[in-house]
Amino acid sequence: MEQKYSVTGAVYRILNPETRGRFTSRKLVLEIEGFKDRKEHICLEFSERNMDALDSVREGDTATVHFELRGRESQSKPGMFFTNLAAWRIEVERNGSGNSSTSAPRNYQQRKDPMASGQRDRGRFPTTGLTGDEPDSDDLPF
Repeated sequence: MEQKYSVTGAVYRILNPETRGRFTSRKLVLEIEGFKDRKEHICLEFSERNMDALDSVREGDTATVHFELRGRESQSKPGMFFTNLAAWRIEVERNGSGNSSTSAPRNYQQRKDPMASGQRDRGRFPTTGLTGDEPDSDDLPF
């Protein structure tokens, strides 16, 4: 069962694409309110098929990013775990202009976000598996 999440904040930084083996991704850093008004910087990763959604996003924009939690244990180093916030959609509100846009990859099928509709599966730990698009290499950070 897939669990979807979302987070809203100011776009702090958009990083250049990174290639690790056969896998290319692009990271977006959101600045959100943390505990006791402390700012937190959350890094979300857009995979190769989703990273073109960042083309129209600018630093300083307010954005809501929809993502999945992904994690796995290292095959070469048991006891070492990797966690990834795998982003699949971004909704941008242009600061100062009042315009908003929704970005999603080309040929993207709209997925229902159970967190937005209140359909949480309470009491169960969210689990997701790899989608099969990622290589099985241990050099990935997730």
